[in-house]
Amino acid sequence: MFATIKDFLTKSAPQSGGVIVPEELAVLPMVQVGLIVDNSTSIRSTNCVEAVCCGHNQFVEKLRQSPAAARILITTVTIHGEYFNRSVPAEEAKLVQPDGFLIQAGTPMSAARSREIRNIRAWDIQQQGKDILSLTIMVSDGDERPRLQGQRFPVAAVCTGVEMAILTGRHCFGAYGIDNGYADFREVFTAMGIPEAWIMTSAREPDDIYAAFARLSDTASRASTSSEAFAQTSHSGFGH
Repeated sequence: MFATIKDFLTKSAPQSGGVIVPEELAVLPMVQVGLIVDNSTSIRSTNCVEAVCCGHNQFVEKLRQSPAAARILITTVTIHGEYFNRSVPAEEAKLVQPDGFLIQAGTPMSAARSREIRNIRAWDIQQQGKDILSLTIMVSDGDERPRLQGQRFPVAAVCTGVEMAILTGRHCFGAYGIDNGYADFREVFTAMGIPEAWIMTSAREPDDIYAAFARLSDTASRASTSSEAFAQTSHSGFGH
């Protein structure tokens, strides 16, 4: 485990001979791939429900077809905590239809991240020392207003939890912001501890959303193919 995010980004950064892969990860373990999707009222009011559902399904299908599919467990869940898939083998992951996408008020991003961190810790314990990797991406078109931000789930505490997990070299966190006309998503997500390379934004037209989900899917699939690929992707994020 590295002491700081700076140490992680420099000491384990890709070198000319490749990336540094921890000895215990020489053989690729199971990879937990997670997708948190926003199901707030703004998704419905801007007619993005179908695009987000299609993006979710695109993400699942890409992982089903991954060369590493047999080693991938998929979790997909709304930002309010309704699970579509909960740590299921890639080939068993279910798709979602717009009429099964329950819309709720509010965008509890800190709560969703806190839940995600708890689940990762629980999975660590459940594996009883076995090698694990995880990659989880949040998709949202909103942010928490200051008056609503985390009295139960302070953003600073979420940031600490995310950074501690990243420093192990075993967990990656990403975020994708769908433009809402006012939020600075890079500011919102970096405040939660998400590295800059793991933040992506797009316009809210369906084609833009589909293209963004394709990039999310490619990144998750690439990271899951080998320990070296996971280490490489932990630094490159949504880049190549």
